[in-house]
Amino acid sequence: MATPININTATYDLLKNIKNIGDKRAKKIIEIRDIKGRLTLEDLKIIPNIPSSIWDPLVEEGLVIVPSTLRKSQELETRTENVPNPNISQTNKELQQKIECLEREMLLKEQMIKERESLITEREKEIQEKDLTINTKQEELSLLQKSLKANREKDDKMFEEMSSMISMREHDMSEKMAVRERELDEQLQKFVEQKEKLRILEEKESAEREEIFRSRMREIAEREKELEKREKDLKQMKVEREHKEYISNINRLAPQNIYSNTSERGEDIRSHARTTHSPAPPKLSTYDGKTEWKPYYIQFNHITQKYMWNDREKLDRLIECLREKALKFFSSRPENVQKDFKLLCQKLRERFDKKDQPHIIRRQLQEIQQNTEETIEEFAERIEELSTEAYPDTPDFFRNTITIDAFLRGCTEKRAALVTLDKDPKTLDEAVQYLKGAITNQKLIMGSKRDVRRVTFEEGDNLNAEVTSKFS
Repeated sequence: MATPININTATYDLLKNIKNIGDKRAKKIIEIRDIKGRLTLEDLKIIPNIPSSIWDPLVEEGLVIVPSTLRKSQELETRTENVPNPNISQTNKELQQKIECLEREMLLKEQMIKERESLITEREKEIQEKDLTINTKQEELSLLQKSLKANREKDDKMFEEMSSMISMREHDMSEKMAVRERELDEQLQKFVEQKEKLRILEEKESAEREEIFRSRMREIAEREKELEKREKDLKQMKVEREHKEYISNINRLAPQNIYSNTSERGEDIRSHARTTHSPAPPKLSTYDGKTEWKPYYIQFNHITQKYMWNDREKLDRLIECLREKALKFFSSRPENVQKDFKLLCQKLRERFDKKDQPHIIRRQLQEIQQNTEETIEEFAERIEELSTEAYPDTPDFFRNTITIDAFLRGCTEKRAALVTLDKDPKTLDEAVQYLKGAITNQKLIMGSKRDVRRVTFEEGDNLNAEVTSKFS
């Protein structure tokens, strides 16, 4: 038979070995015993988380020794019965009252124990339900984790495949780009070489043209001097002839030697003859400063030369023709400018000629290109205006050569330009007619709509080189 265990003196190891107690309940019993000091059977039955029904069988089987309040009262009653006491009836009554109080307390505690046990049962059910829910959630979570893991592995595999594909594509693209860059470098080198050749050729051509131009300018200057001398002689001869005719008319109408041609009156007679026999000058057009000065000055200078006006007459006539901006500009000039015809013309040219400098226009003429919506005639007219402004004092044959070169170099029809260049036109009008004829022939042979094809850098460079070689 097992040795009974006293609840109030048993250790932790003894308590946990009791039937239906275990580790947690043994710890709980020790905690309650430390608080109360001594435990009774009623105290054990109200300990939470320990069913009250397990204690009575343990006490009856003699496995557990625990004092009881009812047994104490019974022992007290037996003791009082054996002890003689004159006040025994009074004592019995007091004991009876205490017993009744203890019984009521026991009933209340048992009721509380039942309520706690029912509460504990409900809590256990709730805990079990929560455990079941937690287990279900854990299973779902494990399934979700497995799914996420599978998806992650799949994504990692796809990422690795994409990374490998991208690296392969980048490698291929880098190789292609390297090849393309080498090709572009070679083409750029060829282009730079061709450009350098063109520059050297252009410098050589420009130097030759400048030399030709200077020689022609010297010839022109000499010829101008000769022409001025001849013009002066012709004017002198004309004045003398008119003077002789005038004197002969007077001699026919008057007696001999009435009129004499003295040296003091010769100039007056010549002036009188000029004004008598010359036609009246036309009414001059006015100049308001809203248009360019050069066309007006050319017209004005032509009239002054025709009627042989001196500088004073030129100045008076020019002042009479000024209007609006030009007149306002004249009135704001110093007195020395207002009284000097040549200086006044120079100031008017500087103020109202808005063209670029000739060297700038020459550079523009070398780089001029035909616009997409510009006709051949409009392009030729534009080039002729620029060449006139770029080489104002150049002989016609030299200016025509430069104009034709710029026209054929800048037109869009390069093949027709080559055909025109082979015909060696002498004027710009001939170049326009040859070019239009070549374009018409191309349309008749190749059709009105030319086939669009890809043109490489080498073909364009070859065609430009061919045109440039023709020009040189």
